[in-house]
Amino acid sequence: MAFDRFDVYFSGKLLPGRAEGVVREAVARLFKADAAQLDMLFSGKPVRIKRGVDAETAGRYRASLRAVGALVDVRPNNDDAPPPTRTNRPTEDIVPVTGVEVSEDGPDYELMPPRTGSLADIAPPPPPPLRPDVSHLDLAQPGAPLDDTPPPPPAQIPTDHLSAGAPNAGSLEDCVVVKPAQHLPDISHMRIDED
Repeated sequence: MAFDRFDVYFSGKLLPGRAEGVVREAVARLFKADAAQLDMLFSGKPVRIKRGVDAETAGRYRASLRAVGALVDVRPNNDDAPPPTRTNRPTEDIVPVTGVEVSEDGPDYELMPPRTGSLADIAPPPPPPLRPDVSHLDLAQPGAPLDDTPPPPPAQIPTDHLSAGAPNAGSLEDCVVVKPAQHLPDISHMRIDED
């Protein structure tokens, strides 16, 4: 069954990280609600704040309340049956609020198709990148060596006991490594098939 009318419910749910006192004040300004109406809205029970609106209007309510940190439920309007609840509470807990209207001064929002859009607008901003302390560094002049460390002194290797042989003289027989012969196993009983 396709629904073209919706009810908007609020039960006091807040966006993560929002303080209830700040959101209550913002909701009071948005609805022009008094203390008794605010207590009813933030009672924890679903309160219908708008009945039988189209999808665009329901989206505006959701966006306006989300902008101040409050979360609402938009449910299909079915005046013949009790509105569905997401909890196991009986439907008598759903209390309509009269005289509460959302201000139309907010931005113009509309509902997007299901499973589209992005949550980037409500994601917390990433922390600023850490910048290393470079106050002790300065730039060298062009062509200047980057390392002022003096080179190590040349190694003093004694070579006076060495001598060079005549070209093409001598052999490398003294460098040959002689390995003992390995014992081969008896394989006389083995044969190769010619299949």
